[in-house]
Amino acid sequence: MKKFKKIFILIILSLIGAILIGSLVIIILLTIIPSRDSEGHPIMPIFQMLAGWFCGIISIPLLIWLGYKKLLNFKTKHDS
Repeated sequence: MKKFKKIFILIILSLIGAILIGSLVIIILLTIIPSRDSEGHPIMPIFQMLAGWFCGIISIPLLIWLGYKKLLNFKTKHDS
């Protein structure tokens, strides 16, 4: 039961991390790439949003893998 609780917390933290990474990519791309063309018409930021979602989705398994690797080496005084 303790291991299930740790894995559940790990998945929740990985999802939060993925949301933060995706949001950071969107913010960086929106500041680098102009949102208006030369005539002043707004450009749809769909590509920036897709790139942020893609980076967030890709980072989920990576964050889970890194967290689980650390979780295997992590022992509390109750686990002994």
